[in-house]
Amino acid sequence: MHNSSALGGTGDTPYGAKVEVIRKDINKPYYKTANPIRIDDYGLDAEGLVAMNDGIF
Repeated sequence: MHNSSALGGTGDTPYGAKVEVIRKDINKPYYKTANPIRIDDYGLDAEGLVAMNDGIF
């Protein structure tokens, strides 16, 4: 999920673990108006997280 641009989001398309676009209803195909990309203003962009030697992040 990605944050809205109002909160500093980059507009990247969010993908799930199965490499599919995260949508309002994940069981239906993407459709711009009926099943759009799901935006989460409290989501996490974790690409910069790394485990330290002691196991914490």
